[in-house]
Amino acid sequence: MPITEVTKTENRQLQNIANILASSQKVVIVTGAGISTNCGIPDFRSEQGLYALIQASYDKASTTTPELGSNCAASNPCENYMIQRESKAGTLPSNVKGKDLFDARIWKDPTGASVFYRFIASLRKKIRDGVKHTTPTHRFIRTIRDSHKLVRCYTQNIDGLESRLGLSMNLNDGKGNRSRFTKKSRSTPQTATKATHGGSMDGGCEVVPLHGDLAVLRCNLCQQTCGWEERGREATMLKGKAPECFSCATSDQQRRDRGKRGTKIGSLRPNIVLYGEEHPEADAVGTITTHDLSLSPDVLLILGTSLHVHGLKTM
Repeated sequence: MPITEVTKTENRQLQNIANILASSQKVVIVTGAGISTNCGIPDFRSEQGLYALIQASYDKASTTTPELGSNCAASNPCENYMIQRESKAGTLPSNVKGKDLFDARIWKDPTGASVFYRFIASLRKKIRDGVKHTTPTHRFIRTIRDSHKLVRCYTQNIDGLESRLGLSMNLNDGKGNRSRFTKKSRSTPQTATKATHGGSMDGGCEVVPLHGDLAVLRCNLCQQTCGWEERGREATMLKGKAPECFSCATSDQQRRDRGKRGTKIGSLRPNIVLYGEEHPEADAVGTITTHDLSLSPDVLLILGTSLHVHGLKTM
């Protein structure tokens, strides 16, 4: 498949792309942080990006609490090549960079983990309270869906803005119904059947969050997810601490009440995928990807990403 790189000043090329999209039948879209910057959400690699911001937070914390963050154990590398994000096993380097603070090794570094909790909790709060509207790019993705052309959107973003437009980001919704691309289905208004799971126009999980999302917290032990707001979890995260898992705590207490030995209680973490981690729902992502390839899409549209992440390039 030939690849064309286009900037906003190349009107002729943009018109060519518009013509290609108009005549296309099945479109796959890949998005990155660049599609959300107009909402005020930082990208990753710019001077004011997330890497720079979290590194500044870490440097400040390390200065005030230098005794923390010294010993780190090796982390387990990711095994699923499709969504693997590059990482070198071992301890955090002595000269920590912003990218290192999005690495799985951070869980073994007390200062790094605390900074990460506060940073992600603050980012989520900013997106929730400060971002009032989606961007034209997000609305464009919905238009492709409503035109019955969207095979899937794969996003590296964790902001979840697509869900505000009614696009499903739930991997449990699956791959959708391939009959939505038939001529008969295309003549059916999108709103008439979209709400019916398993219907002819069911698109399944329309936006696959390759790196997780900020919608929920996940237990590092039992993998159960839960909301941020309950039991003061958001406030705990904003203090740089990990709330305990209520599901684990309940199971532990029930065992103790029966006179049995207690079980370990996990802690909650943001439901995002760091470098060196495997996606917690890797099997679901793999199933959807395999299905989409079998549909033989005729257009791949890449928006707002330089494709620096290794896993996405190999995908």
